Parts: sequence; C-alpha cells; structure tokens
Amino acid sequence: LERFDPNDPERPTMTKYIPSWEGHHSGALYQKYPLQLISPHPRFSFHTMGDGKDSIINDIKDHRILIDGYYYWIVRINSRDAEARSIKANDLVKVFNDRGAVICAVQLTERLPKGTVHSYESCAVYDPVGEPGESPDRGGCINQLTPSRMIIKKSHATASNSCLVQIEAWQPEEEEAS
Repeated sequence: LERFDPNDPERPTMTKYIPSWEGHHSGALYQKYPLQLISPHPRFSFHTMGDGKDSIINDIKDHRILIDGYYYWIVRINSRDAEARSIKANDLVKVFNDRGAVICAVQLTERLPKGTVHSYESCAVYDPVGEPGESPDRGGCINQLTPSRMIIKKSHATASNSCLVQIEAWQPEEEEAS
C-alpha cells in the first residue's frame, strides 16, 4: 500500500477505523432504515455454487428454512429488534431499503447487537413474487439491497457488505393483492 499510494485516505498504510458509508451516522437514511445489515460470504455454499439447485445444501438448518414448501433465505435478527416488530422465529419478513426488497425467514439470535441484522450475501435464486425489478425477491438475493459502488476508488472490489435496511412482517397475500 505504501508503494502504491501512501496518501490514499481510503487505504491508509496504518490500520485505522474508517466508518461505513451507511450507518447510525447517516441521518435521515438511518431514521428510515434503522438496521445495519451485514452480509458476509455464505458459510455453506461458495457464492452460488450448490445453492438453489435442489441440492442437499437446502437441508442444512442454517442455510435456508423450509416454509410452506419453499426454501427461504435466512435473515438473523436480535430478539429485541424482532420483538419490537412483532416478529418471531421462522416468520417470513420483508428486508428492504430504497434499492429493493427480499423476503427471508427469521432466525433469532443474541449473537448480534441490537440494531444489526445478518444475512449471507449471495444466493443462486432470483424469484420475484411479482414483476421482476418491481417486487420483492423471495429467492434471497440480499445483494439487491447493497450499494453498487466500489468499496474504494482505486479498487474493483464491490461494497456489498454493509447497508441500512428495515424489516417488517410479510404475508404472501400482500404482494399478490397489489
């Protein structure tokens, strides 16, 4: 880093804290979307390999949850955040922001602090419940919610790890009626 660009403020040669571009400091955006979504690489599939192909990976309890004959992607949420939204374990929820919406199954956890939710970043299924691009996806494409920007100006890495979202209970009839 020092040889490449020692004065690059986005990649300092000495490790230091750099706040996320979306977070509790984001003012009006944070008021609208008060949950910080973290979306690391999937634990059980490599990007989309093995996912969404009716493989045995769907039977892994922490990969997808079978609800009414459909395997839903999982979003993990602190029980206090879930309670504030009248959400219980295995409920279907809409995770959304201005970029899109994804229908997920809830897994409650105390491993996340209040205000933070977790869902793996990639899946192999895009399954909109209505008009593609205009309706929520029930396949689990969490990356729809993350920014399309690069993580830094001098890199080709995408910034798909952190964004602000809101979560609310979801019923399939809601989208079918609209």
